[in-house]
Amino acid sequence: MKITVVTCYESNEERAGFVYDACFSRGYDVNVITTDFSHIRKTKRESYPQGFMAISANEYNKNLSVSRIRSHQKFAK
Repeated sequence: MKITVVTCYESNEERAGFVYDACFSRGYDVNVITTDFSHIRKTKRESYPQGFMAISANEYNKNLSVSRIRSHQKFAK
C-alpha cells in the first residue's frame, strides 16, 4: 500500500515523521511531501528528513499577508 503525508509547515514535520516511521515499519511505501520554505525562519530550506520530498513554495515575509496566501495556494495545487 502507498501512503502520502502532506504538510506545509516545518513545525508539523515531527508529527509527519511519526506517521512515516509507523507506516514504514509496517512495510508500507511512504512519502512525505513538504515545502521548501521555512515558515519559522522565512527562508528557503536546504535539508529535509529522510523520506521527505519538498515542493517549491513562494517566499513571504509576514505571517498575515497576501503573499502567504498565494504561497499556500501554490503548494495546494
